[in-house]
Amino acid sequence: MPRTAAQYEEIRQSRRQEILEAALIVFAESSYHAASVSQIAKKAGISKGLMYNYFNSKEELLQTLMSSIVSQITDILDIDLEVPVDDKMMEGYIDASFEMIKKDPRHMRLYFSLFTQQEVIHLTMKEMVSSMAPFIQRLVEY
Repeated sequence: MPRTAAQYEEIRQSRRQEILEAALIVFAESSYHAASVSQIAKKAGISKGLMYNYFNSKEELLQTLMSSIVSQITDILDIDLEVPVDDKMMEGYIDASFEMIKKDPRHMRLYFSLFTQQEVIHLTMKEMVSSMAPFIQRLVEY
């Protein structure tokens, strides 16, 4: 029986996630500029050509990866910008942060490695600031 459009889309999303995971590892291990599309494709178990079906460039891959990381962080912290920050909420943010680290320490080490690479920060700062600025502002005001 042939696959449905939904099955193809599920396969595509799964492969895309595998590529992002591979990119996270390669960028963190060797830095963004030192990493090559070939290295990422090899780590993901696909050809370099197939990778370009998912991402147009290494920069697009990085931006998608960083956007995904920021999204995961905001989802885990369950940020509601309409509710004022209080002691209980701050405690919840701290607990959620530690749970996130405990749940997947390997990924957290890689995330932090990426966030400390100057070239990565330069390429993705606008996205990160626009996504996290309201939350960071609330923490500062607390």
